[in-house]
Amino acid sequence: TNLRQRMQALLESHLSAEVSSFFVTLDATTLARIQFILNTDGPLGEVDTQELERKLADAARLWEDRLSDALIESLGEEDAEQMLNKFGQSFPAGYRERETARQAIIDIGRLQTIIDGAPLAINLYRPLDADNDHLHVRLCHPETALPLSRVLPTLQNLGLEIRTERPYQIRPQDYDKGPIWLHDFEGRLATGLDGELDDARDRFHEAFETIWSGAAENDALNRLILAAGLTVREIALLRAYCRYLRQIQFPLSVDAMADVLVGHPAITKQLLGLFHTMHDPAGSQSHADRDSKVGGFLVAIDHALEQVVSIDDDRAIRALLSLFRETLRTNFYQRDEDGNPRSWIAFKLNSAAIDELPVPRQKREI
Repeated sequence: TNLRQRMQALLESHLSAEVSSFFVTLDATTLARIQFILNTDGPLGEVDTQELERKLADAARLWEDRLSDALIESLGEEDAEQMLNKFGQSFPAGYRERETARQAIIDIGRLQTIIDGAPLAINLYRPLDADNDHLHVRLCHPETALPLSRVLPTLQNLGLEIRTERPYQIRPQDYDKGPIWLHDFEGRLATGLDGELDDARDRFHEAFETIWSGAAENDALNRLILAAGLTVREIALLRAYCRYLRQIQFPLSVDAMADVLVGHPAITKQLLGLFHTMHDPAGSQSHADRDSKVGGFLVAIDHALEQVVSIDDDRAIRALLSLFRETLRTNFYQRDEDGNPRSWIAFKLNSAAIDELPVPRQKREI
């Protein structure tokens, strides 16, 4: 039945026709014959019968055969044989019916990371020939399915609107820890995308894994990963500044500030550019050069603010700008003994010059 349905769909697509009936003939040999009767809306144009026959022959091949060919093409015969022994019979019928062998090769790479001990594997991608805002996220997790009550809010806060989810249980050969769950989330961008998806993919993966592990917070500021091209560490910096504003009684919440920053991604990037220019120890050591670049960012931000229509948005951005401008020192770039960024962010502020700080103002604050 599955083979007949694949052939029927292929004929209808290739001939722009609709199958009205079909007849299956079986005899004593191992061969079977299927006769399709198709109706067309008009005269049938020229048909490339050789191409049609090639596609029908390919449709008749087993999914495992196509996987074997794709693995050999990708890995070579020796490695392909090992992967085929491990994964050839591990995919359920629903997966084989829906997914191509080439997609399986990509998924096998993520599944192997789980077998090697990773607690989670992720892949953000855009299907071939899909619209620019059409994205998939695939998550692999050992033993148990991921709770949708955690995954969906995380993906939403990362700027995706999820429409469907398809779970698969994958059972690799000689993997004795139970099934590996593969979740395919299909959705669309709920925000803009800064740059190309290939450039954003690693940042997105890092952000999801960091949030999932509990090392980063799960809120609306994370939409800036895709919308403004920021890293999860830079968003933690913005979050600290936004919370300081709340501490001094600024009227907008962190989520409201996130809406402002996502709505003005170019200005958000300029704010971070200003911060890096002022404080990155790997930047220019020339005070004159650094002051010149800082001045350039301040002028560019001021010009961009002239185009901001909302008074509330303008005030929110200027409040953040004041904090960035009056930050004297920070540990943002420090590393721990393992070479990782420190788990906390501190900054010393010139409090006396902060616009939104109520009077009386202290001179300095950490």
